[in-house]
Amino acid sequence: MKAAIFLSISVALLAGCGSGTKVVGKWEGSRDWMAIGTQNEEVSRALAGVMLELRANQTFVLQDGGVPFEGTYVVSGKDIRFDVLQIMNRPVGIQPEGTQKAAAFSAQVKDGKIYFRAAGEKDAVVLNSKVPEPARQ
Repeated sequence: MKAAIFLSISVALLAGCGSGTKVVGKWEGSRDWMAIGTQNEEVSRALAGVMLELRANQTFVLQDGGVPFEGTYVVSGKDIRFDVLQIMNRPVGIQPEGTQKAAAFSAQVKDGKIYFRAAGEKDAVVLNSKVPEPARQ
């Protein structure tokens, strides 16, 4: 039983790691929340947040500015290509054209971090690996 669990964890860690780049897991980062410009600090911080989960089956879930995106990804060297399939749990094809254009993301893996950019962004958002908290006993 332990061997089977170890094997499945090993396969999950290796899957989705093209060219030896390990990306599977949960990643978090934030834009400069003060530049968002709302009157409410909590709202600004929420809009600035980026949470990305890259799964071993080549799918991703992204929360960017509070908006959920889902799709598939491919790792090529240090680059990550995203293919958004759903925005706010609705297919991309039925979204307005402006919304579809805003769903263009790119990323690079460097020094154990993911440098994430949304469409039109000059500066990357640095995403750090979110290490799961140990289970309480």
